[in-house]
Amino acid sequence: MKRIASLIVGIAFTAMAANAQLLWKVEGNGLKSPSYIFGTHHVAPNDMINRVSGLTDALEEVQAVYGEVNMVDINPMEMQQMVMPRVMAPADSTLSAMFTPSQLDSISAVMTTYAGQPVDVAQMNMFKPIMLSTQLAMLRSMKVFPGFTPDGQLDTSIQNMAKAAGKDVDGLETFEYQLGVLYGSSISEQAADLMTEIRNDSIEVEKASQLANAYLKGDLDALSSIIFDDPESTPDKLEKLLLVRNRNWASQLPAIMAAKPVLVAVGCGHLPGKEGVLKLLEDQGFTITPVTAK
Repeated sequence: MKRIASLIVGIAFTAMAANAQLLWKVEGNGLKSPSYIFGTHHVAPNDMINRVSGLTDALEEVQAVYGEVNMVDINPMEMQQMVMPRVMAPADSTLSAMFTPSQLDSISAVMTTYAGQPVDVAQMNMFKPIMLSTQLAMLRSMKVFPGFTPDGQLDTSIQNMAKAAGKDVDGLETFEYQLGVLYGSSISEQAADLMTEIRNDSIEVEKASQLANAYLKGDLDALSSIIFDDPESTPDKLEKLLLVRNRNWASQLPAIMAAKPVLVAVGCGHLPGKEGVLKLLEDQGFTITPVTAK
């Protein structure tokens, strides 16, 4: 589950610009001006903005940017107040209550290999397992995306660029709703997911590398295959993390795009497939074409 969310978290960069499959133009169906959809990777480095052909032009052309959530206008204090209840464990479900000492040692050892310094998860005892999964996903991402830094998140950077240019910024869902989707599973499920990740760490980092490389190539078909063919991607998890949200966004976008031209920047895992955002918009009568270099 965490791996799907990390899209919602290659080994080396190529010198080529990213494939235009990541950026799509939306036209027709009564739109006066085209809008654009860009598939992000939530832990890709900021230089993807300049690597994707046509993305900076699209940013200049549109009047607004929509992300999954509006990250630039949310108050950091309010954000923290919403996050903490989702990641703090009840007194009877702390890490020491959920895991054996041996399991805690295994978690610490795996996280230490990525952090480059000793990590003692006992110091995070009051957090839910999802907090450790999130930290581990971040550490893995910094390994497979060497240019990524936590304070330079791609989606937020795009929104900041739009805001600085005087454009409107908004989200397709609220931050609180997204927290519920990503962090809403039971503590027992979170604990099981975390231990699965720890046991299969070498497989997890290889899959993270495959996702990163597919993203850098702009290969949405490969991305879709990695996500949907993963044994951990059960129908229930895919429905909750991807498909319900795809349908919600596709139902909102016609009115949004009719009002003014926009750039929609959402996780690339939401774009491909018969239930992806691109196909859902095409089914409503829009013409969807990849943007190529001018």
